[in-house]
Amino acid sequence: MNPPGGKHRASLTLHLASLTLHLAFLTLHLTVNYEGTPLTTHFVNGDSFRSHQGAGRFRNMTYTLTTVVLQNLFAYPGETEGDRDVDITDFNVMATNFDPSGNNSATNDWTTADFDEDGDVDITDFNSLATNFAPGGYGGTSAVPEPSSLVLLLLGFVSVMRVFICCKRPLV
Repeated sequence: MNPPGGKHRASLTLHLASLTLHLAFLTLHLTVNYEGTPLTTHFVNGDSFRSHQGAGRFRNMTYTLTTVVLQNLFAYPGETEGDRDVDITDFNVMATNFDPSGNNSATNDWTTADFDEDGDVDITDFNSLATNFAPGGYGGTSAVPEPSSLVLLLLGFVSVMRVFICCKRPLV
């Protein structure tokens, strides 16, 4: 089933290859192609699709009844799933696929924990996972002090310096 007119005005075109809808349970099953690559279902409840494009690049699609969000993610080394965290699940993927001699080099890739893409899953890949371990997620915003905090800090410093200088004057 193609959208009316074949393409939308945006640079992204989604083609639905199949659609299954069970109204009693609101179960929705979609097979979606994104720029010629099929996206596979990642969650059992059907609210997200993820596809690994290579070298830690993931394409994510999240949808509700009213919105669809498409995201391209360049994952941190250590992230095997494209879910914006490096956690115990990623460690389990690495442990399952640990291959220091590269016996499975034909199938080893980012999603099997070969983060340096040298054909093996070894201690170097483990170090990448350990360095970026962030079970609460990564890629958030960093805290920046407000200008009013800096002004208060400066006023406090000037006040302390004034008291210090006043106490050093000899009394006449």
